[in-house]
Amino acid sequence: MSARIVTFLGLGQYQSCIYELDGRRTSETAMHDAATVIATGEPTSIIVIGTQEVWEKWFAADARYTTLLAEACPLPTRVGFQLIPHGRTEEERWAIFEAIRRCLSTRPLDDPTPRQEDVPLAWTEPEAPTELILDVTHGFRSQPVFGMAVAGYVNSQLRRDDRKIDLRILYALFEPGVPLTPVLDLTQLLDVMVWDHAIDSLQRHGRADDLERLLDAQQRTLMRHPDARTQARPSLQKLGGALKSFADALVTTRTGDLLTRRAPALEAALSDTLLDLQTHVPPLKEQVEGLSDWAKRLQADQPISPKGIGAMLELAKLYEKTQRYAELSALLRELLISAWTLAILPPEAIIQPGTGGRNGDSSGFTAQRNAVEAHLLPLSHDKAARGIPQRYAQLTDLRNDVLHCAHRDNPRLPSPVRDQLHEQLNRITAALADRTFVACSNHPVSNWARDQVEAATAVGYGPPIHLDFPNVDPDADEDALARQADLLCDAILELRPAQVFIAGEFGLTMATVQRLHQAGVVCVSATARREVVERVLPDGATERQTVFRFVRWRRYLRG
Repeated sequence: MSARIVTFLGLGQYQSCIYELDGRRTSETAMHDAATVIATGEPTSIIVIGTQEVWEKWFAADARYTTLLAEACPLPTRVGFQLIPHGRTEEERWAIFEAIRRCLSTRPLDDPTPRQEDVPLAWTEPEAPTELILDVTHGFRSQPVFGMAVAGYVNSQLRRDDRKIDLRILYALFEPGVPLTPVLDLTQLLDVMVWDHAIDSLQRHGRADDLERLLDAQQRTLMRHPDARTQARPSLQKLGGALKSFADALVTTRTGDLLTRRAPALEAALSDTLLDLQTHVPPLKEQVEGLSDWAKRLQADQPISPKGIGAMLELAKLYEKTQRYAELSALLRELLISAWTLAILPPEAIIQPGTGGRNGDSSGFTAQRNAVEAHLLPLSHDKAARGIPQRYAQLTDLRNDVLHCAHRDNPRLPSPVRDQLHEQLNRITAALADRTFVACSNHPVSNWARDQVEAATAVGYGPPIHLDFPNVDPDADEDALARQADLLCDAILELRPAQVFIAGEFGLTMATVQRLHQAGVVCVSATARREVVERVLPDGATERQTVFRFVRWRRYLRG
């Protein structure tokens, strides 16, 4: 084990007191670094950072620093001085940054003390340090800021290289007239950066490995506390596991598993550990709400369902945010095929991913998915395609270009790929998000019975939206009827329907249903049971009243 202490020194007249660090105290001394030396044991090196004036006051003439330090503690094996400029210019400030970075190097260090060119090095560390300690107590003006910035920079390098080197930040809280000065450990300020980096890695890149390791390490640290056996056991490791499973499903596009299992498990783990996070990992407090929101928006009991379509759209947005463009292109196509499945199959006939048989089984999900895509494909080739077929046609070539790694004639350049995927996501979102149940008839929703309104709402697209069914000129020919059907279809599609109850003049109804079917919209009629009620009037006459009671929605058959 070897430690290197890096400390700042100024020009002040430092007063003597007793310093305390990690429960160990110094004798009365003006050199606060003595506390670090004592607490560390026998550090390999101590490097003092200062300007030319500091060098001249504490080192050049009479070595006052080392003399005073030796009076309070065993002198480290190696003592050096790192000269820095004042930092008045940008060039000098970068020089300060680089000088501190060298002092906090994870490699063995040569003595940085100023010397004549013909004077050999006084010492070289025989091995890399296992602990780096930065003391910012006597940093002058902006020097502590530089020190913290470099410490954060070095800490990031340690994480990238997976180096097992401890890095501590210390500050002696001296107050005149108070005999005992505590040396505070400010490493938690570095911890904030570490946690922030881990959260950033999850939110921007979809990876939770760093966050899982931090939660696991925090859990083990808490369990080593003397009171751990008498306190409730923190559940940070459980959250780490949930985050890791969620991220793994995210980056491997396990869509069904993500929506039905991993996202709900993550939300539950976040809820269970909320108090532990606020108590033991304060930097996570604000981000927890964001992660919980992620988990809620990515949940669905079944991927191929109205709620599943919404969750997959949210997942597509997340893939774009994390710049996972291959995953985004693949998901968008599966999303369109899933939406088409909802359009052409009744809910009870839909097979969900991962169920219904083995690969190649004609009764399984794969066979059904392929049949749905085969039904969608020729419609997408129609130049007049609307809705889902139109979006499928626009996406297919782009998706193939991305997933086949541009191994084709005339592949797109990277920037257009990103722009076009963004555009396709927006178009598909506009087509599939916040879809509605449209009631196109001459019977306003306000006059419906409650059970009919509830049946429309239960479909899963919110309360029904009324649109008047237009009048049809009885003298209109087939061409005029086709034009009117086009206009009515466009008016309905502007309301972003997933399902349409349509009832009106038979010819226009049939023509409009055909067009809506080709756009991927489910069209239904309302079935009703005819009930006749008779009552005898006071004068003996009989009154008969016919009531039609709503029963269910019935899909129009596809041609």
